[in-house]
Amino acid sequence: PGFGITHRVASMSRNEFAPIKVKFQDAKDNCSLHTIFCKVHVIRQEHSKAPNHRTLFTLGWPSYCNEKCIRELFSQAGEVKLVHLQDKIGFDEGATMESTGFKVAYIVFDNTEAANAALALGDNRTVLCNVGPTGVAKWCAEYSKHCATVKSIETCVTAAIADYDERKLEIEKEKRELQQADEDGWITITRKNPKPVQGKKQRQKKKKGLLNFYQFQLRESKRQHIAELRRKFEEDKRKVAEMKSKRKFRPY
Repeated sequence: PGFGITHRVASMSRNEFAPIKVKFQDAKDNCSLHTIFCKVHVIRQEHSKAPNHRTLFTLGWPSYCNEKCIRELFSQAGEVKLVHLQDKIGFDEGATMESTGFKVAYIVFDNTEAANAALALGDNRTVLCNVGPTGVAKWCAEYSKHCATVKSIETCVTAAIADYDERKLEIEKEKRELQQADEDGWITITRKNPKPVQGKKQRQKKKKGLLNFYQFQLRESKRQHIAELRRKFEEDKRKVAEMKSKRKFRPY
């Protein structure tokens, strides 16, 4: 397991990475063995998320791993402050070196002694790591988290109905206030269903509908349409004749 990651790490730097054999166990006691490669993270331009000498740079984490199981695994070496689990190496948005199926984790410890002690976790032994549900069970659990429950839908619907009732009461209150006489004894009267004002497009459609209103207009429009069709027919005949004349075989 993890042969692709092993070959790539060996080509990068053969002596800097420390291998840790990890036995991943899910909720149904299914186990899989993977090799995680670790080294102390030290770079020239130190990043705020991964301080030098206190951060452990690790490669080869399977896709079903999460930050919780990584934190529990390396807590044996010391206090773990942060775990950055991601699909690519580095924190730059423009980074192009991505892992193929495996994840990268930056594990930030409280001190440098804990980071150095974490490198020795896999010395002559296999470390056990509980990852919880995997496979279809994990996908179903993640899908269920994104689905709304009956209780949340009921709460949302209740809030929407209450908001509608409140707005309805405000409208009725405004109507009652308009029906009451003001200080001078005047009452504001409004229409219940005012006629909508016709827009420019509606007026244009109405004008277009009256173009062929009379019988002589209809006859004239039909006559013009037939004349146009005849003109196009004659033009197409002429084009076809020209095309046939050009296709004749003339050896001399």
